[in-house]
Amino acid sequence: MKLPGLETRFARRWARLGADASCPFRRGAWYPVLSIGQDEAVIEVRRKPVIVPRSALDLVAARPNATWTLIPRECGGPYLVCPNCAERVWWRRLLAEVQCWRCDGVFSVNLDRTRAGLPAGHGIGGD
Repeated sequence: MKLPGLETRFARRWARLGADASCPFRRGAWYPVLSIGQDEAVIEVRRKPVIVPRSALDLVAARPNATWTLIPRECGGPYLVCPNCAERVWWRRLLAEVQCWRCDGVFSVNLDRTRAGLPAGHGIGGD
């Protein structure tokens, strides 16, 4: 079932996959929440409703759009997810801001190791 174009800027809640969740859509990207129950939430992914366990999601009231999200990978190194268009950019070095080649947005990088699941000293300022 395809949904009519949702005016996403008016979504009441937003969600993204938690650090350890395994679902068939992009980690780090924010998706509008269509409905939410005690155990599950329905989010819009590519204009289709997707049912996801609520425990697998980070839920917020407003779409965070200020920083790139750092996502670890088991092989190939971490990547960043654009907060505006959800494009992936491979993360090679520490930069205060990164420009997205797809949407041209310039955003700061969220280096929260807890959220990203990166160990201390994983290429972040040598700590």
